Amino acid sequence: MSKNVNELETMLKEQVEAGLITDFELRRIMSRATGGVYLDENQNAQFELAKDFINETLTTLSNLNVVSEKRMASTRRKMEKAIVKHITSGGNLTDAGAPIWNEE
Repeated sequence: MSKNVNELETMLKEQVEAGLITDFELRRIMSRATGGVYLDENQNAQFELAKDFINETLTTLSNLNVVSEKRMASTRRKMEKAIVKHITSGGNLTDAGAPIWNEE
């Protein structure tokens, strides 16, 4: 499955470079093909960086008894979803992976 998705991504990138489709169309097609949000290489690297921030935040919340062990998986998914939305909407991250919410 992932080989087919990688081939599709390569083919679509070639079409973008040739001017046959737009970058928006590439993202839309890849989102449908992957069953979720599509992150390009740069965005995926940002998300990998943010995973450390997510883990540290969850550990802190658990240590403070803010989030119970039963809710950790759910909270992780919600945080990941928020970070992905932040990244795809053009938001930036610090070097530690924390989102920068307001740039002034």
